[in-house]
Amino acid sequence: MHNTRLSDEDNARAAQFVPFAALRGYYDLIREQEQVAQPRHELTTEESAALSSTLCKIRPRMIVKVTYYDNDSYRTVQGIVTEINSAVHCIEIIKTEISFDDISALTILSIS
Repeated sequence: MHNTRLSDEDNARAAQFVPFAALRGYYDLIREQEQVAQPRHELTTEESAALSSTLCKIRPRMIVKVTYYDNDSYRTVQGIVTEINSAVHCIEIIKTEISFDDISALTILSIS
């Protein structure tokens, strides 16, 4: 039977072919800087009333789509509502906690 273990010399030689990231995190930082900050859109009275009406209908285990303001940009998440906390005015979709004040659009996709 042939032994296929590499010697220390072979391991050292193979290490030269491992990718090297001298500037770890640099490219993530560049991508972050490329993002343009979006101004926050204030809801009209009608939009606010429609959003409030939809929020009253939301229950855990419903599937929803939410657009919300987060760190100078709008994000959209779609998933199952895991918790609604009226006391602190937030909704949790899977593992994303969203303040009611940050929501700009809310759609009920499925009722389970």
